[in-house]
Amino acid sequence: MVSTFFALLSFLLTTSAYPTNNDTSTVPSDSTDTLARRWYSVPEMRVTTGPWPVKSFDPVTGNHAPIVYCYEDAWEIGNFPPLVGQAFSKWRDAINQSALDFVPDPGCHGSLECGCATGFTQPDTLHIIRSTDGRTKAVVGYEYDSNQDGRHTLKIGGYDPKNQEDVPLYVLAIAHELGHVAGLAHEHQRPDRDIDLRFDCSALVGYTEGITKISRDMFDSVDNIPECRHLTPEKCMLQVVCSSEHYVDTYMPSAFDYITGDQIPTWDDFETGLFDPKSIMIYSSYVNSNNPTGQFPTGAVLVGLDGDREFQIYTGGDSDPAAAGISDGDIERIKQLYPKGI
Repeated sequence: MVSTFFALLSFLLTTSAYPTNNDTSTVPSDSTDTLARRWYSVPEMRVTTGPWPVKSFDPVTGNHAPIVYCYEDAWEIGNFPPLVGQAFSKWRDAINQSALDFVPDPGCHGSLECGCATGFTQPDTLHIIRSTDGRTKAVVGYEYDSNQDGRHTLKIGGYDPKNQEDVPLYVLAIAHELGHVAGLAHEHQRPDRDIDLRFDCSALVGYTEGITKISRDMFDSVDNIPECRHLTPEKCMLQVVCSSEHYVDTYMPSAFDYITGDQIPTWDDFETGLFDPKSIMIYSSYVNSNNPTGQFPTGAVLVGLDGDREFQIYTGGDSDPAAAGISDGDIERIKQLYPKGI
């Protein structure tokens, strides 16, 4: 399974990605005493995919479950370590309180600029690669049913070393993907997300094109989308396509990362708890928006709900990507997936 910080470089790397309206006064505060089972992530039984395995135990420091990594080629070695290092730092509080860690492959003997081509890296090492499609994306969790070399990947897309202005956005995107690598899913794809979020599929890029395709196919044969037999194309899109894994790839690919887990068989039985609007695993309100310049909530794909109040969502809980980071809820879930004790 691969998760994508979808179209990050097309939408986050603009001045409108984090709109000037950054009033977060209505955002519910984290409640650390009720975070016991609030996360949405890989299952805890290690059958095919799960948390990364414990590699060692020390009677003083406890369990150690390192995610070992390497850089795919010379270009990655020359350009990615500063970005990835800053992304690791955003997870420092979780690392300090759990068995999780990010370390170079042992074959690199401690070098932070570890190359995958050394000949000594392990099959399950996380390969950090320059993406060829411009997107930043990663696997979700550890794959236990395979021993294929390089099966775990973190791909970073579109980075230009000459453009240092956008570094905080790349660092935040990489930190988000590291959450996926550790096993965390999107907070906005929880099966119960509609209690705490309003998702507006019509605000997504590609919505107009999707309506055109639906209109064409419904005219040709209603059997193409049988659930839409008595619906208008607009209602078909909003009520069926935007929430269906079966149709979204054909008509609305940008909605894939918004489908709730109960619609995706792989994720439908995962436990959830308290909603976390400040998680690093939630998309900002205007990611993938077809109108990112609107005054909130105009053009927002995701709107936070707190009773009758609405608030803007920011990945990592801050409108400034440099200040954004993991939440208390992210830490608690990592502690559950990677317990430090025996």
